[in-house]
Amino acid sequence: MHPAWFSRGVRVELDGEGLLLAGGTASVVGSSVVHEGDVAEQVEQVLDLLDALRRAAAGGGAARCGYMVVYVRDRDDVGVVRGILDAHFPTVPTLVIVAPLSRSDLLVEIDSAAIVTA
Repeated sequence: MHPAWFSRGVRVELDGEGLLLAGGTASVVGSSVVHEGDVAEQVEQVLDLLDALRRAAAGGGAARCGYMVVYVRDRDDVGVVRGILDAHFPTVPTLVIVAPLSRSDLLVEIDSAAIVTA
């Protein structure tokens, strides 16, 4: 049996630009959920993880977020999540979906795509 393999994102080249696809990013560091029970802190953690991923994929170049699909466990948290996302990415198309997530202690998960240039 092989150990589980996980990649936070993948960069593909399209017409001289890189497209970074990041799927299922959640408030997980190592294998542990951080900020359990605090949706605002989980969103900020996910945004930090996605920012680090974009910077790494750009290799010192530029990166801009193209869109986000955001999964929120609890409908009551949508306003908080939307407020944080709008503050960080006011012009980025964002779809927020209320849905169950893979782990009971996760409150939010984000898929995104970004254009990166080295």
